[in-house]
Amino acid sequence: MPKSTSLNLTQTLQQGGVTFTNADAASTLKALLTAGTDDEVVKAVQIVSDDTSARVVDLLLNTGGSDLLLCSVNVPAGSGTNGTTPAVDALAAALQPGLPMDALGKRVLPLKGGAILRVRNQAQVTAARTITVQAFSERF
Repeated sequence: MPKSTSLNLTQTLQQGGVTFTNADAASTLKALLTAGTDDEVVKAVQIVSDDTSARVVDLLLNTGGSDLLLCSVNVPAGSGTNGTTPAVDALAAALQPGLPMDALGKRVLPLKGGAILRVRNQAQVTAARTITVQAFSERF
């Protein structure tokens, strides 16, 4: 189907999520979200962790070839789960200053149709702990 030359409105809202546990080896790669045929805009990528150690999570983009690193995100211990350390915004301006902004000034990640947003943990999660990554997007 050819691209529209008129105003494109959101058709559906999408959500993708993955969880890393101790069973996942370091550098385990997981698909977080696959863009629809007519493109998609990722509005948020949130990371929470109940691990007792800080971890680093990589955000990668695959557009039909290899996985390309978008950024590496520091995830402090207890992020979004201990009541004091906030969840991590992986699209934050400080982490990805080159991303475009929406009308509200928030960084977003446009994806062409079929692109896959993937994540990987750089180190194995502590036993009985988890790191969860969620993506929220609009499909056109």
